[in-house]
Amino acid sequence: MDISGRLAAQVPSILLTSRGHLWRRTDLAEILCYRALERTTFKPAEKLALLHVALTARRWHWAHRLLSLPPETSHANDRDADDHSLLFSLPHVDTMLVEAGADIHLPLRPREMANSSGSLREMTPLKFALVRPQAFHIDAMLRKQPIRGNPQAAEPMYLHWAVGLPWHPALYLPEPKVTWRARDASIRALLAAGADTRQLDASGDMAWSFLLGALVTDVDKVEHTCHWFKPLSRGVDIARKNNDGYSVTDYLEELLAQPTAAEVLGVYLQLITLENGEKEIKWLK
Repeated sequence: MDISGRLAAQVPSILLTSRGHLWRRTDLAEILCYRALERTTFKPAEKLALLHVALTARRWHWAHRLLSLPPETSHANDRDADDHSLLFSLPHVDTMLVEAGADIHLPLRPREMANSSGSLREMTPLKFALVRPQAFHIDAMLRKQPIRGNPQAAEPMYLHWAVGLPWHPALYLPEPKVTWRARDASIRALLAAGADTRQLDASGDMAWSFLLGALVTDVDKVEHTCHWFKPLSRGVDIARKNNDGYSVTDYLEELLAQPTAAEVLGVYLQLITLENGEKEIKWLK
């Protein structure tokens, strides 16, 4: 069987033929993949075509080898000729790619973000998934590659990124509007995977104080985010001030001074002043 440049055109046809003979198609996929793997390098189109076959057949060892071949395929996050990572080229098989060895915490640059500024110019596959939580299996990705115990996973500051996405002015994505329920699920998955609520960004903010600072000037979003407060508060020092001199309690006082926010937050918490003048949060829900 030929393993020339026509291979990339032949492989997808295996998966597009009649719905019958599934076992025979799998056997043919194995033959093509094994013969193709004798090669040392692949063009981007060939690599994607073979990965589709390997992932669909759930042959992780083939996919892992494809993802590790030099030079174009040094690892799962390599960019192809269009500066487009495999994890972005194949968004609907993200869980399979992770099974095959793709690193969700390794920074890369997706094509659709190439003209953006700031933190969008370099993001990890997990950050991209958090932008589009309805298109990715974030909980499954994090179960396979958790944040806990992984120093590289701490660098992207996922909690800050996730809680700040509703206010990110640079994000323009041709996707249906992300629901608050999808954002809730993303934050729960991050916390379960070991995201550190005490981690500080360059402004000295924890994820919770970062969120509160954004809500002070946009109280309409309090009702959608107030149930994040308690899980984001675990282990944090509510009196610790950021670089602007504001603490969690300072932001909460400002929010509670606004009737719209106070009405919503009154169901969830009370801010109590102790005899020594320190503030304490009493959770009601």
